[in-house]
Amino acid sequence: MAANFARLPTPTIISLGKAGAVAQLTRACRAAMLDFVNGAPFWDKRALATWLVGKYAPLVKNVAQPPMPRRAVLVLEPRLVEILGDARHTLLACLRLARRNHAASAGAWRMIRLGALSPCEDEEARGWMPVSLPRMRLRDRLLSLWAVDYFADDSEYESSLAICARCQRVEFDALSVARSTCRAHSSAFSERPPRESITRMRTRGDR
Repeated sequence: MAANFARLPTPTIISLGKAGAVAQLTRACRAAMLDFVNGAPFWDKRALATWLVGKYAPLVKNVAQPPMPRRAVLVLEPRLVEILGDARHTLLACLRLARRNHAASAGAWRMIRLGALSPCEDEEARGWMPVSLPRMRLRDRLLSLWAVDYFADDSEYESSLAICARCQRVEFDALSVARSTCRAHSSAFSERPPRESITRMRTRGDR
């Protein structure tokens, strides 16, 4: 799905410089999205902070927040699990739609209306850049990464996006789409001997 800046009221296009910068940003957004969706079930507060600072922050345009008195906010573990789960489940629902012929395009355009995406360009190409808004929900930060990648090539979501039926791991792999399982669970199945072979071994008295 090509970037259509004409649909924006007054587009301010961010220049990323040399050719290839837009594609590099898009790949990094996908990588950060996959890191979250596959890692979040195992994360604590430190792991989330590491992702936000190391994976997410370098990719985004920051919108200035008006100065406000800061106060410490204590996030208890159950609340953290709830926030991570909400963000992950929202993304998984969006990814499932994205596999069905533009069904997720409304969600991607919602990110633009929200102000969570900004148009960008390099010497050869145009694309989108995620925007960090004040008081932005974690799920919207995650969806902005997805929208950048989805706008770049929605067809790959239809042909190569796989969500494992056993562990919900997300990967771009055509073979995993055909198997309906990730590579890890597919390997586990292939290494297990067929049931008939086990039965014959027991009948012969083999161990």
